[in-house]
Amino acid sequence: MNEKISDTKDQSEVLLRAQKLLEYGEYREFKKLIKDAEENGSLTPTDQNEWLILRCHYYERLGRYREAAKVAEKAYKESQRLQNQKQSVFALIHLARDFLLIGNLEEGFEMIKICKNLIKTLEAKPEEIKRFSARLGMLEGLFYWHTGDIQQSLQIDEEALSLAQEIGDKRLICNVYNNLAVGYRFFGDLDRALEYAERAYEIHRTYFNFKNVFPLNFLLTTLIDIYIDKNDLENAQVKLQHLEQISRQEDNALFDQFYRGQKANILK
Repeated sequence: MNEKISDTKDQSEVLLRAQKLLEYGEYREFKKLIKDAEENGSLTPTDQNEWLILRCHYYERLGRYREAAKVAEKAYKESQRLQNQKQSVFALIHLARDFLLIGNLEEGFEMIKICKNLIKTLEAKPEEIKRFSARLGMLEGLFYWHTGDIQQSLQIDEEALSLAQEIGDKRLICNVYNNLAVGYRFFGDLDRALEYAERAYEIHRTYFNFKNVFPLNFLLTTLIDIYIDKNDLENAQVKLQHLEQISRQEDNALFDQFYRGQKANILK
């Protein structure tokens, strides 16, 4: 994993490997790859910007959202200069998410609007268009959630789920299931919330072998909340143990925060 990136190495292959490392929480190995990439003077501007977008994703995984926003904005400006629409979409999605997580909803909504219009003119395969639209829809649902329009949030999430299911994107499906579980829990429909959350958990077990740890942490938190609401402390404790296991394995303050917060909730 830690070999230097040579001038002849296929960059797409290395980028895919870096994405996998991020998904599975292998941050030390990811940092080695990105350091090698940034020191490689032969990379094209397009490849350099791909790595910049990955750095943004890395900062998000660590909870460093302000830094991520700065990198995403830089990547978006560079994608505009390169006239690379796909990179623009990726950068805008990251930028909108980061604005949401630092509480800048107005600018975040503006990024979503720009991204929507860009996707309409994007030259890409139908599957790619649906994947971008599903990702953006899921993000838009979160924005409506934070503005208090939970019903609109659920409607948008249902539309995003339909797109994700059409293309069979298991990662997207898991994430939307979690958002829907949170939404239905808010309305007190605990059985439906649990159904969505358990579906997502089963996908994590079957397809990802519980290695996609970042979204899994959010999902475990959702499951614990639902079990507590249903007074099912036995199952809540089981999921807390899973959360603790991830917290001990991963050097990530955000994961430790998830675990400690849910442990306190169970002990209330």
